[in-house]
Amino acid sequence: MCRLPRWQGFAFRKDRHVAQQISPWVLLRLGANVLAIESALVRDMLILPACVPIPLSGPDVRGMVTLRNQAVPVVDLRRALGMPSLQDEQQALIATLAERAEDHKRWVAELDEAVTERRPFTLTLDPHACKFGKWYDSFKTSSIVLEGHLKRFDAPHKAIHALGEQVMTLARAGKDADAHALVAQARQTTLASLLQLFAQTPQIFEEMNREMLLVLRDGQQMLGITADSRSEEHTSELQSRLHLVCRLLLEK
Repeated sequence: MCRLPRWQGFAFRKDRHVAQQISPWVLLRLGANVLAIESALVRDMLILPACVPIPLSGPDVRGMVTLRNQAVPVVDLRRALGMPSLQDEQQALIATLAERAEDHKRWVAELDEAVTERRPFTLTLDPHACKFGKWYDSFKTSSIVLEGHLKRFDAPHKAIHALGEQVMTLARAGKDADAHALVAQARQTTLASLLQLFAQTPQIFEEMNREMLLVLRDGQQMLGITADSRSEEHTSELQSRLHLVCRLLLEK
């Protein structure tokens, strides 16, 4: 069992043998990992409220919350375990998707310019080969809401890339006006739909990524820790699937 960061008397440890333990556990999801916490330590579970910053605290401390007239310090467990915070992870993903939206605006602009300048169009026509297509094909999520939202990208994204061959076929036939008209129509319809989906994605992330707060108590000590969500998996399944299971213990 290897030691992880300590914080005010609480110690974090990794343990792959939770299924062999007798104590009941509360299972939580932390990114792709599962966190197992001894239920005897858990006093409360709730949606994470706003935290009041604590001056001069470390990067893993989110701040202080007040529960039942008692101040409880809150630790960002992702950062305590060396992971990016959920907010950092979410903002990085939002920034990536914003870049992919700009990629497709530039793609359509380049297509229009290729017709005007009577030159070949060299950007990819394969929807699976652009940066977004590669990300889209490899991205996995356990969220039904996000999965449903991302499926809506499929048709307009493929239609945008199919537009390239249609437009260049018209251009090669000397029908430049028709080619430009097709691009203009796509900007108002297919591209607009695709960009709207990109614009809606940050709100989807915000709604689905509502962190949980677990308030742990041992005697008079209280500590809040954050988690992505509660897991419904069973410890026996976790061990057989070789998930990383983290165990939170009070250092004696």
